[in-house]
Amino acid sequence: MRIAVCLKGEIATGRELMGRESLPSRARIVAVPLRVLIDEAASAAHTVIEVNSRDQPPV
Repeated sequence: MRIAVCLKGEIATGRELMGRESLPSRARIVAVPLRVLIDEAASAAHTVIEVNSRDQPPV
C-alpha cells in the first residue's frame, strides 16, 4: 500500500527516509567486496554484466 502511495508521489520519500540507518548494525560487520563479472558467452546477442555489492548510492 505505501509503495503505491510513494509511486503516485503522495509521500515525500526523502523526508520519510531521512534519519534512518542505511544498513542494519549486523550488516556493517560483514565486508562485501565489490565484484563485477562480465560474461560474453552467456548470450549470442547480449553481454551479461553481474555486479555484486552492498546496496549503496554509487552502485
